[in-house]
Amino acid sequence: MKASAAILTSMQRPMTIFGLPPKLAGIAAGLPVPVFAVASLLGQVMVAYVSWIVLTAIALIWLWKRARADHHFETLALVPNRFWKGQKARALLAGGVPSKRRGRAR
Repeated sequence: MKASAAILTSMQRPMTIFGLPPKLAGIAAGLPVPVFAVASLLGQVMVAYVSWIVLTAIALIWLWKRARADHHFETLALVPNRFWKGQKARALLAGGVPSKRRGRAR
């Protein structure tokens, strides 16, 4: 009985890397790439490696805090914005054209 409860508990929790979902952990590891590339091209190899470690740690902590505050942060951060996101109100038009409504109640 205890073994099955342990299996069910582990199945209900999603996999994490450093406390983050794999996609967010990958993003945190990839954020310092431009700084690493620029420092490497300038010949500052030690600065590149130190900046990679420091910036990855900062990104992991920042994303971890955001993910702990909102459990849906990964979904909201990785879903592309839609064209209606900027609208303040939404109206359902059933069989009508908005320009021909002439002030009728919504």
